[in-house]
Amino acid sequence: MNKRQQAITDKQQPQKRPIPRRAAVPPAYGQAELSEELLQAMKDKSLAGQTAHLGDPRLQTAQRQALAAHMGRIQGNRQLQRFMPSSRPGICPTCGRQGTGRCPGCGQQFRPPASLAATPANAITPLPVAVQTDHAQRLAANDLDGALQVVVQAMEGRGEIDSNLTAAPAAAQQGAAVCASATSYSVEPSLGASALTTSCGCSGPVGNRIPNVRVQFGPGALRRIETLHSTILHEFRHVRQIHEECNRPGNSAVGSGGVCTDCNSPEEMDAYLAEVEAGYDPPSLRRAWVRVYTNWPYLALRQQLVFLARKTAAEQKINNQFPNVNWDADPQVILYSNWCQRLNTQLGGNTQGTCDNPIAPLNGPIPNFDENRPKPPAGDFPEPTEEEQLA
Repeated sequence: MNKRQQAITDKQQPQKRPIPRRAAVPPAYGQAELSEELLQAMKDKSLAGQTAHLGDPRLQTAQRQALAAHMGRIQGNRQLQRFMPSSRPGICPTCGRQGTGRCPGCGQQFRPPASLAATPANAITPLPVAVQTDHAQRLAANDLDGALQVVVQAMEGRGEIDSNLTAAPAAAQQGAAVCASATSYSVEPSLGASALTTSCGCSGPVGNRIPNVRVQFGPGALRRIETLHSTILHEFRHVRQIHEECNRPGNSAVGSGGVCTDCNSPEEMDAYLAEVEAGYDPPSLRRAWVRVYTNWPYLALRQQLVFLARKTAAEQKINNQFPNVNWDADPQVILYSNWCQRLNTQLGGNTQGTCDNPIAPLNGPIPNFDENRPKPPAGDFPEPTEEEQLA
C-alpha cells in the first residue's frame, strides 16, 4: 500500500468550504471548474468511475483527498484500495525486473514491491534436451565458455534470469580487476568448483540503477548442467540483492559491515534458500539445504525472523524429498559445521549474528548511506579445501 493509500482513512471528511485556488494551478482551471469536476466525481455511482477521477490533473491535493475520503466513507477504504492504482512499479517474482502489468521477459504478473529477503524464488524445471545436448558437446570440445553461455542464454529465454540486470558497461566504474571486463558471465579457472559475483558499482539513472556485476564460474561448476543451472540461479539471486540495494531510497538505507563469512551472511542464506525453493535436482537441493541448515545458527535472531517463513517451507520440501534424514548426523552437515566453527575461531570466536547487511539488517536505518560505495564480492565463498575437509 503506497503513502497516498495510507493517508485515506475513515476519519477524513470532505471540505465544507470552498478551497482557494493555488497560484500553481493554470488559470484555465479556475475554482468553479474544479469544484464542478469534484462534484461530478462524487455523483458517479461506480467506485471504478470515482477512482478514475482521482487521476484528474486539475484536482488539487486537498480536493483529491476530499474525493478519496468521500469514496472511503461511502464504499469503505478496503474496497477503495482494490481500485487504487499503485504509484510504484511492481517486481517480477521470477527475474526481478520492475514494471507494471506483466513482465515482458517471462510473462509473470508484476507484484507489489517487497523485500527480496521475504520473497521466495519460483520453482523451475529442467532445461530442454537440446540445451543439455549443446552443453555436453561444448564441454567435450573443452569449450567451457560456450558451455556456460548456452545455459545462460537458455535461462534468459525462459525468464529465469534477466540480462537487463547484468548489463556490463564498457567502462567499469570501480571495483576489482574483473570489472575491466565487458562480459557479465565468464569462466575463471582459479575458482575451481565455486562461483563468485562481484559488484562494480551501481550504474544508470537514479530510480532505475542496475548492478554493474561480473559473475564468474570455476570449471568444476560447469561439469554437470543441473548443478550449473542451480548455481546460476544462486548467483543471480546475488545480482537481485545488489539491484535492490542500488535502488534503495536514501531514507530507508541500512548499513552493511561487521564480521561476515559464508556461514553468517544473510545474502548467502537468501541465495541458498532460493536454490531450494526453485530447485528440482536432488543433489543440488541437498547441497543448498546443507548450507541453509548449517548457516542458520550463525544468523542473529532478528535475521532468522526475516527468513523464518521461507526456511520452514524449504524444510518441508527437503523432508519430502529426503524423508527420515537426521541432518545433525549428516556427513556434509558435519563437514560444513566444522568449517564454520574453524572460521569462527579464526575470526575471534564470535561471528554469530555479526554480519550486518541491508537484506536482513541488524539495526535500524543509517543516515547518509552511500549506495555507490565499493562493495565486497558477493556469492559463494570458496568451498572447504581437501585439507580443511580432513582437518
